[in-house]
Amino acid sequence: MATWLHIKKTETEGLDEKGQIVRYHSPRETIERKMFIIRDDGVTFGDGGDHPLADLEFKWSLDEPLQDRVCMSAQAVKNFRRKPVVEISTLFRNIADVFDKFLDFDGSLADQRTMCEMAACFAIATWFIEAFNAAGYIYPTGEAGSGKTQFLSLMCQVAFLGELIQASGSFAAIRDLSNYGAFLGFDDAENVTSKTLIRTKKYFIIGDKRGSQIPLKVPSPTGRGWITVYVNTFAFRGFSAIRSPDPTLGSRTITVPLIRTSSKTKGDLDPLDFDLWPVSPENIRSSAWQIAWRHLAEMRTFERMAKTKASITGRDLEAWTGVLSIARFIDSKTKGLNLFERMNDLSLNYQKSRADLEGADLTRLVLRSVVLCINPTAIEPFELNELIAATSTREWSVTTAKITARAHELITAEELVLILKERVLDGSAGC
Repeated sequence: MATWLHIKKTETEGLDEKGQIVRYHSPRETIERKMFIIRDDGVTFGDGGDHPLADLEFKWSLDEPLQDRVCMSAQAVKNFRRKPVVEISTLFRNIADVFDKFLDFDGSLADQRTMCEMAACFAIATWFIEAFNAAGYIYPTGEAGSGKTQFLSLMCQVAFLGELIQASGSFAAIRDLSNYGAFLGFDDAENVTSKTLIRTKKYFIIGDKRGSQIPLKVPSPTGRGWITVYVNTFAFRGFSAIRSPDPTLGSRTITVPLIRTSSKTKGDLDPLDFDLWPVSPENIRSSAWQIAWRHLAEMRTFERMAKTKASITGRDLEAWTGVLSIARFIDSKTKGLNLFERMNDLSLNYQKSRADLEGADLTRLVLRSVVLCINPTAIEPFELNELIAATSTREWSVTTAKITARAHELITAEELVLILKERVLDGSAGC
């Protein structure tokens, strides 16, 4: 684990202009920011640590120092070296309480506490990015004032190296954060107009699978010509927008619908006023660093267990893998919580409501039309086994004209025309 710490250096002698050693009349003190690497047993490597960086038995490549905000603080490193027991249940509860403090999930996917727990599981999962082979995205959506920006801002504060991406951010800086596996939150994603963010979204929307990389040409260190570098894009992501995600993004995403809160207390709270937090963000990140470092190796076991027990499969499961794995992990350390059961139920109910959450894409519209042509009395969300049981045959013949007519009926009944037009015009719908 790497961090950058501010250290005080005291010098009693130095070199003069001629390169000769001179002794100072009084010691000179300077503050420098240095990188340290902490081993899982608490031994530190770096200038002033237990050993110099040269003693490391592996190569490291961390060219860009991170902000103090996301690094382990000196106090956190000291705590880690003392090997205290940091309970995952405490971290989970603290993060859930933060979301409960600032957000109102009335009218969302589930009740208030379940949604806060889901958000906490997602946030903790980002700290275990190296244990997963798939990383889901989270997409708070709703009208202006619904709290979607607050949701994304909170997630960036408690997620691994979380960064809220602004239009003024440079592509190179975002690229370096992505290479470290940082959680990147893109606010007002549908209003992106700057070339930097358009280019960034295009590249980093595809980072939901381990091994995802993009090749980039950069100037050669020698100053002669260009070289190709490969940037890691695998990480958890967040997007906020008024509009629902397009089908491509939606298939990788947990969409969280939000509405404007009726609570004046919550509506007036500012997530960036850290004095209002039940537990400080620094405390949360310090605990997350320690827990992730202690338990990273065993998380793969919980990932496999979660996939085995999950009620959803395939691409649908990939977006929820992190949440379900963390829920399983927390249950193993906490008696009687039954968190996995609640998150599994939430993931299953989510699939049944995806048609409403992700809006009307053409593929989903056609599939719904086909089902209704086969069985006009079918009730959505469709269950394949129930559909088959309700018919006398396993083979069906449906004409294109009937599918088209049924699709038009759905469009008219559900007022989907404007949504479909918009998606065709912006290129997000397939034909």
